[in-house]
Amino acid sequence: MRYWNSLLLVPSLLWFLHMCASHIHAQIPTNIAIVGGNIPSASGYNLVFIDAFRSTRKYGLAKTPWVALSDDQYTTDGWPIGTSAGTVLFTENPSGSLSGTYYFQGDGELTLGLISSPYCSIINVTQAFGKTTGYVVVGSSATILMLNFKQATNSTFRNLRLIRPGFTIEDADTQIFHPAFLETIKDLKILRMMDWLGTNANPDTVWGNRSLVTDTT
Repeated sequence: MRYWNSLLLVPSLLWFLHMCASHIHAQIPTNIAIVGGNIPSASGYNLVFIDAFRSTRKYGLAKTPWVALSDDQYTTDGWPIGTSAGTVLFTENPSGSLSGTYYFQGDGELTLGLISSPYCSIINVTQAFGKTTGYVVVGSSATILMLNFKQATNSTFRNLRLIRPGFTIEDADTQIFHPAFLETIKDLKILRMMDWLGTNANPDTVWGNRSLVTDTT
């Protein structure tokens, strides 16, 4: 008897589900995007952060910045240790897409240099009040930017910043993300972070090893 009673309820249940689905469908707005998007990893060929150092590769050798330093030449938060280091900031970019004058700042008395970066130049470098400041000019034909830095003592390089044209360090610390990036994702309702977080082949398996906002890049 209970079996037949259950069967009799099936048409009613189907009708109820149909009415619910129709009601939900009627509530879906037709004038806004309801799709999600995959967020790519932050790298030298996309425009994510106002501070370009936030998306550099792992710091490497001064003469070949694409070659990483040995593990004992990094602090726990990723800053390079030694008398010299380098990094790759921009790669694989169309000519003119990242051109402009960038503000550089770093702790200590640093010598700043370019590596294999045609159509780029460094100007107005000063050392005062425990910091080195200057400007990196990326020309309209430039497609790549790699920098190296040297110091007299074997110590840690810290607080290296490269602020994109039209912004300040205050913008980089408060707004953080570039407006062009925010404009790209503003209509997405779901963000897929798999590439951004480097899920595939990620060696970190416990929460304590996660990346922190205090990490260098």
